[in-house]
Amino acid sequence: MQKINAHMEQLREQAKKDEEDFAMVCAALDVREQTLVKKNGELATAMEMEKQLRKELDRHQETIQRLEKNVEGLHLEKIDACLSPRSFHENQLVRLRDDAIEAKTREVWLLSGQNDQLRVQLDELESALEQLQRSVISKENDLVRRQRKIDKLEAEIDALQVSRSQAEGREKAMEIATTQNEKLLQALEVQERNAEELKAKLDDNERECEQLRIWRREHIARCAEGEVKVLHRTKQAEEKTSAANAIQEKIRRERKLLQEELSISHLNYQMEIDKVQTELVMRRNKQYDLTLKLQEVEVRLHDAADRRENAEEQLLAAQCRMQELERVLQDSLAWKKQLEVELSSQKANSAVSQDKINKLLAEAKHEIAVLQKQLEELKEGATKRLALEKLQELRHRETKQILSAQEALILEQKERIHRLVKDLNRESQARAALVLEKNLLKYQLETLRQQSENNIRECLEQRRQIQDKRQRLAAKLTELTTEFHAVQNAKSKLMYKFADTFARATSAYYSNGVRLNRVDLSYNRFTSEGMGRLLVFVKKLVVELTCAEGNSANRIREIDLRQNRISLDGIRVVAKGIETLISNKNDNTDVTGLKRVTVTDDGRIEVFATGKAAENRSVRTSYGVQDSVSSTPILVMDISENVDADWLIAESRRFQTEHRRCGKEFDDRTGGNNDRNNAGAAQVLNDVLSSSRDKSLEEIYGLDLVRAFMSQDKSDKA
Repeated sequence: MQKINAHMEQLREQAKKDEEDFAMVCAALDVREQTLVKKNGELATAMEMEKQLRKELDRHQETIQRLEKNVEGLHLEKIDACLSPRSFHENQLVRLRDDAIEAKTREVWLLSGQNDQLRVQLDELESALEQLQRSVISKENDLVRRQRKIDKLEAEIDALQVSRSQAEGREKAMEIATTQNEKLLQALEVQERNAEELKAKLDDNERECEQLRIWRREHIARCAEGEVKVLHRTKQAEEKTSAANAIQEKIRRERKLLQEELSISHLNYQMEIDKVQTELVMRRNKQYDLTLKLQEVEVRLHDAADRRENAEEQLLAAQCRMQELERVLQDSLAWKKQLEVELSSQKANSAVSQDKINKLLAEAKHEIAVLQKQLEELKEGATKRLALEKLQELRHRETKQILSAQEALILEQKERIHRLVKDLNRESQARAALVLEKNLLKYQLETLRQQSENNIRECLEQRRQIQDKRQRLAAKLTELTTEFHAVQNAKSKLMYKFADTFARATSAYYSNGVRLNRVDLSYNRFTSEGMGRLLVFVKKLVVELTCAEGNSANRIREIDLRQNRISLDGIRVVAKGIETLISNKNDNTDVTGLKRVTVTDDGRIEVFATGKAAENRSVRTSYGVQDSVSSTPILVMDISENVDADWLIAESRRFQTEHRRCGKEFDDRTGGNNDRNNAGAAQVLNDVLSSSRDKSLEEIYGLDLVRAFMSQDKSDKA
């Protein structure tokens, strides 16, 4: 349970981190949305400016055409005339006409130059607009990629929530099964005691048949006691019926509350769906608000699923309670059968008491029938609740289909908008010759160039930072690999030294001198797979402890296996293996064997002996465990404070997969996310590199073992 709770806490912390990352991504998306809104505003202003410029261009073209017509009108037809002296007035008119023609030609030349400049500026504007459109498309692609990443994270969060709910359900099922097993064992013990008492009563009745006169008064007293017991049992049955009625009332209240919550949730879902349908008609800027509302709806759906799981757990609890009631009914039936047997043996002397007991039996049967009806009603209620849950699931599916259809409509609208933008671009390319004011165009072009230059500089800086971080990570990886090889070499040395020390311990154990009483195997990374081999040694040790008489005080009594990687399966393997010795020893009548094997909640296995073997071997241990059969256990194996190796392997694999995924998605990330994730990775690597080789060895094999070996090396060198 502690491991599962720790794992659940880690999952909750990871979910919190994912939520924080998701919030950061949402903030980045909001910033991108604001930038897109600004760009859309700039595009709208540019379109308005384009329209104004087109109007001015049309007006200028009209003026040019009018001027051309005027120029054509000025070119008069030449007529042959005779040379004759002119007046001074006619010469002035000719000069004025020539000056006007020169002025018109200059105006036409200036207008043509301005038109050429405007055409060049329009070409530059079109290229700038194309660049803006490309940047907008790239940003939209980035948004789509980030949305996909967000969807992946949400899917992982859903999978973690499902695994957490499954683990909680399994824990509750295990707890319910353990409670039921304990109650069944108690009921079996009570039945065995009742059977023994009945056997004793039968012997007494056979003896008392010879002295009927002497035991008459005692028989009357027993009848009175039987009546008192029957009354007491009837009161117990009434109390149980009242408890069952209270349980039914609670279940009805819970049903009403659940129905009200379901109706409220259904109304809320309908209102939200109507709001979503009305808001889909609005502009493109409100699409992100719709996505946020859809996320809220999904969260509420998850909440509804959690509530449904809670309801299922409550149903399981109700079923367990019903099973307890059935067990109580079975106990009452067993008691009734016992009473019928006693009444049949005492029919000749207690006819009146039999009538009363028959009446009580009829009432009890009536109560049993009522309880069975109540059970059937509860089962029908459970089936109805399951049907309601299925209807809710169908409604959720319908809502999901509606949302998918709405998303398809949104995608169609986006495609239409892209088509319109493309058409506008084609029209802008087809149209030439626009007249723009020089100052505004220069200012806009300079701002765009500055923005593009700033973006390019930021990209180059980000690329340089990424390359530096990659180089740092590569260097740290090389350092880690070298450290890993060093740690592996140290591990191999430690294992050789451990084998030497274990050989010395075994030689000391089998020598004629002082024998071992306690073996310390803590901090040695034992797993549940190695418990089978250790079990062979433990069996031999138990056989020697049970068979030996004189040298029992010098035998091994304690085996310390704390701070290892042994799971519950390994503890079960050891306990079951020692229990096989109990069955084998009970078959032999000459040898005193084992009595039982107990396993505590902490994971400690205690072996108790029977008869003289326990008295001869009553040696005090450091644990001080007392037992009803023998004062002290002959052997104690402490397997507490262990960590499951499978769980560690799963965590390491998950970390490796996340690291690989981060490596694959490293190139697709933006500047802010790159800085944050790279900082986190650098922090992890710094934490790993900060620990020295000796510290890592101490964490793996234990502080006392490493120090012992290090001191032994120093002594050997000296």
